[in-house]
Amino acid sequence: MKKTLTMGVIILLAIGASLIVYASNVANSKHNMQTHMTGQANTEICVFCHTPHGASPAIPLWNHDPSQASSFAVYNTSATLDGSVGQPADISLACLGCHDGTTAIDAIGNTPSNWSTTGVTYPSANIDAGGKLIGGFALLGTDLSNDHPISITYRDDLDTDLQTNTGATVVQYGNTLQLYGAADPYTVECASCHNVHDNTLQPFLRISNAGSMLCRTCHNK
Repeated sequence: MKKTLTMGVIILLAIGASLIVYASNVANSKHNMQTHMTGQANTEICVFCHTPHGASPAIPLWNHDPSQASSFAVYNTSATLDGSVGQPADISLACLGCHDGTTAIDAIGNTPSNWSTTGVTYPSANIDAGGKLIGGFALLGTDLSNDHPISITYRDDLDTDLQTNTGATVVQYGNTLQLYGAADPYTVECASCHNVHDNTLQPFLRISNAGSMLCRTCHNK
């Protein structure tokens, strides 16, 4: 009986581990653009964002067409923040290329040889006939004034409510979050909180926000 229970536990653990691996695969997440369209002959997954040659910008080997927005309304820092907010930087613009609703989810620079240019449809009610986001949680639009500020300088020297950063990382409570930029002051970008390749912690969070831990890793509260 004891041996049977032990084997049962091992099997359950193995199943649980396989489900975690499955969930963490971009192919099984909403960032697999193939799942949002029909009639696309190409079966590549990474091509919607990346290309090994002729990328723009070169880092991170980017292939998706950029946002068509001329500017974004950003978070107003005058009353609450010591850092300064600029227009979204490249790493965040990569996300906004889809999430601001100005560019089709399958608008890419380098297309595979079997890329379909006709007959592709988008069955989701949140995507229009041209492949652009028009609704749902994923649509941020160009008004970011009510969203967590991005491309904002992280200045723990000015704001005691921020945890101390070491270079381009903030390490607290055993968690690590990434800041961006070539030198201090670094900035908070979309990718500071989100991991586009892994939706194990929805919505694509880098670490769990149980107990507001994602927030508290940066905010000294």
